[in-house]
Amino acid sequence: MTILEKWQKAQTEMDKDGMEKCLHDDFKFMNYSQNKEFTKRDIINWILSGDIHRDRIRTLYENSEVAVEHSYVHSKMETDRLCLASTP
Repeated sequence: MTILEKWQKAQTEMDKDGMEKCLHDDFKFMNYSQNKEFTKRDIINWILSGDIHRDRIRTLYENSEVAVEHSYVHSKMETDRLCLASTP
């Protein structure tokens, strides 16, 4: 199972430990519409809150060092967002 497959499975199952294993401790997610940076802990807590739903998920690139994913993120707090994420 690839890292992105593990990431998707952990999100679907709301598996906090699984999500933590998939992201590097230095992981950052930039929300450009709000000009806000999220840490690994922020993202995992947001997912666990049940506020977001992702669909149209696709892997753009993945090897043993980096993974890049594209998806649409729907949030109760905001309008829909296009999301591009990568993890080392």
